[in-house]
Amino acid sequence: MGGKLLVRITFSKFRNETIAEFFKDELAVIKRLGAGAIGIKEASDELILAVNDVLAYLDFLRGSLITPDIKDQDFFRDSIARVILLKAHSKLYDPSADKRLAARNVVRVLKNYRDIPRKSYDDSTAAVDDLLQELNKPAMLPNITDLKLADDIADLAAANTRFFELMQTRYREANERPTVPMREARARAEELQQKLVQRVEAIVVLNGLDFSPELTSFVQEYNAIAKRYKNIMAAEKGRRKAYSGRKSGKNDEASPEDLPDAPAPDVALPEYLPLPPSVNPVPLKPAPVSLTVTPAPPKVLR
Repeated sequence: MGGKLLVRITFSKFRNETIAEFFKDELAVIKRLGAGAIGIKEASDELILAVNDVLAYLDFLRGSLITPDIKDQDFFRDSIARVILLKAHSKLYDPSADKRLAARNVVRVLKNYRDIPRKSYDDSTAAVDDLLQELNKPAMLPNITDLKLADDIADLAAANTRFFELMQTRYREANERPTVPMREARARAEELQQKLVQRVEAIVVLNGLDFSPELTSFVQEYNAIAKRYKNIMAAEKGRRKAYSGRKSGKNDEASPEDLPDAPAPDVALPEYLPLPPSVNPVPLKPAPVSLTVTPAPPKVLR
């Protein structure tokens, strides 16, 4: 075959985030082309399970992904409560005596809960529940109706329920710490990745000319992805080396083992598997340069 069909990658040089992105890019190609059409359904399914373990532990290391949602929902809930308070306050000086009385009754209840934003998440949720029970008492309903606050109170109840659900989700996340350590998950994913690569090359060898166009596309797209990530890692290693040299004050030439990995050589594919179209850069013609020489004035001898 004249060399390996698929570009090889040394995954040990990849950081956790980088290897996760590589696997997601690769699996996106497999999903689009169809693992069955390529002939790697079993190998692909095994790899997906292993990659999910990597992603799960990576998410755990990053912390809860819904923390921003919790903060936003807490702010939204507090904003609705402030709107209710402002609307009630605005009616304290209404020309209508009935509305002034209704406003005083509602404001009196709301002031009992004005410290809600300073409470913990769980305590504030319980306090909002108590507030809603106070506002929904039969004696308060005429006041709520006079001030037209029923919709706002319903919005506050919905926001509090949504906040409670988000907190429960975060508690479940905390109890679902990944059981597979990152080192073990990565080792398993890398092993299955090599198995998938070997499976693809075996299909080409065994089937000769009889293989699917999806396989051709996968080989081309996979090699493009692999080369891109190799170049990313080489550039990153070069930057780290340069930064380390600047910190130590050294300006010596790097030794061969310190140099970034050379890009993967183009692999000669078998003639029955079409090569991707090559891009031949067109050499740029230098623009004509016109030089005008102005002679220096003659020296005058005195």
